[in-house]
Amino acid sequence: YGVSSLGGVELAMVQLNRAGGLLDSRVELRHYDTKGSSKLAEEAVAKLIKEDKVVAIIGENTTTRALVGAKVAQANKIPMITPS
Repeated sequence: YGVSSLGGVELAMVQLNRAGGLLDSRVELRHYDTKGSSKLAEEAVAKLIKEDKVVAIIGENTTTRALVGAKVAQANKIPMITPS
């Protein structure tokens, strides 16, 4: 699932940035391969928030990992949307 989802997000980012970005700011992508692991998903969301300082998250692609990631995002007040 991850490869096709990543491709879709990358395409949307290109289109968004060509149109002027979001609130006049360029959108950047940060992503980590969680290798199907809930533990890695939890760590990736924490890293995105604490180290990369993201303002929103798109992902995870499966329910189990999305729920794990959502707990971290919610605890840090970062919006997270997911196709799951």
